[in-house]
Amino acid sequence: MSATAANDGLLPGRISLRWDPDQINGKLLFAIPKKGRLYDPSVDLLKRCDLKYRRKPRLDVAGCLTLDVVFVFLPAADIPLYVSEGRVDLGITGQDVIREARADVDELYELDFGKCRLCVQVPVNSSCKKPE
Repeated sequence: MSATAANDGLLPGRISLRWDPDQINGKLLFAIPKKGRLYDPSVDLLKRCDLKYRRKPRLDVAGCLTLDVVFVFLPAADIPLYVSEGRVDLGITGQDVIREARADVDELYELDFGKCRLCVQVPVNSSCKKPE
């Protein structure tokens, strides 16, 4: 993984804003979707659990201010791979993404958000009228 950041020093009492292995040793690495339909519900869940952090704009790593946790903001589709390879300890992503990635991960808890709906579209003048 690569993370880029300005050389802004330290978050108060926590980690450097650079991706420095010495700053994350012994901390839980928690992957969070960086955008998309799962981003807002994931961030809301963290807030409800009192897992506070400060994330600089365009920075994909943020230290938790309340626990020894580092949040790694990744595309939702990459999270199963990062978890299965041990690059992060846990993450939030869609069950559909896990199945598509064929990642060897344990689903610990169903969060019951981020439901998706499948829509089938055809041209108006198509002879196909039902998805069969």
